[in-house]
Amino acid sequence: MHRHSAQLNSVPVPFDEAERLAALHTTGLLDSEPDPNFDAITTEAAQLVDCPMALISLVDKDRHWFKSKFGLSEPATPRSSLVCAYTILSPIDKVLVVPDTRLDERFDAKPLVLGESFIRFYAGAPIKTPDGNRIGALCVLDRQPRFDFSEQQCEQIVALACQVSEAIKDVIETNELQRLNPVDRKIGLKLQHARLKAQLSRSAIADLLRISAPDMESMERGSSRIEAAMLLKISTILNVPVRYFFEGL
Repeated sequence: MHRHSAQLNSVPVPFDEAERLAALHTTGLLDSEPDPNFDAITTEAAQLVDCPMALISLVDKDRHWFKSKFGLSEPATPRSSLVCAYTILSPIDKVLVVPDTRLDERFDAKPLVLGESFIRFYAGAPIKTPDGNRIGALCVLDRQPRFDFSEQQCEQIVALACQVSEAIKDVIETNELQRLNPVDRKIGLKLQHARLKAQLSRSAIADLLRISAPDMESMERGSSRIEAAMLLKISTILNVPVRYFFEGL
C-alpha cells in the first residue's frame, strides 16, 4: 500500500506523487477524446453490479478527470471531492468500498455527497500504467447506500480495472510507436532476429498477420513501413515487448 506524505485539500497524497503524475501525463489520456474501448468498460461495470453510475477517473494534481463516465454528466471534479483520491492508495487487487458516504467522516461533507449528484455508495479499484503507477480508478456509484456489495462483485470490479490498465498500456504503446515512427533497417533486423529466435518462418508470421510473405520480407528489410497497429500484433505473436524494437536506436 502506498504511504502518505502530505495532505492535499484534506486528501491524502501518495509518497511518490511526482512520479505518479509524470506517468499520468505521459499517457496522453488527460483531456483526450472519448474512446469506445473505455466506454464499454464503464457500461459493463455499471450493469454488472447494478449501479446507475460508473467512472474511469484519472487523478490529476488538482482534479479527477473522467476518461469515461456512465450516468454522470460532469467531465471532472476537484481532487478533494471524490473518493478516487483514496482509491489510488489501495493495493491493485483490492476494492475500496464505502457503503454509505454519509456515515464515513472522510466523505460525508464532500460536494458530490451533499450536492446534486448525492453520491451515497462508492466502490472502486486502482488502475495503473505498465510501470505500476496508480493513475486513477475504475469505480461504481449509487445514490442509495449499499451494505450488500459482495466479494464476487468486488472481484468483478478488480477484473474490469485490470482491463482498463491493459487498455492504457495499449494507448501508451501506440503513442510510442507513433512518436518513434518505426520504419528503418534496424527495426527490420530486430524483427528478423525475434522471428528466428521464436523459430517461426516468414510465411507463418505472414499468415498470422494476414499479409503476403513478400510483404513480410519487405518489413524485415526495412523497405516497407510498419504501421503502429501492425507492430503491436507482431510483438504479441513473437512474445516480445514493443520497446524491444526501439532499444538501441
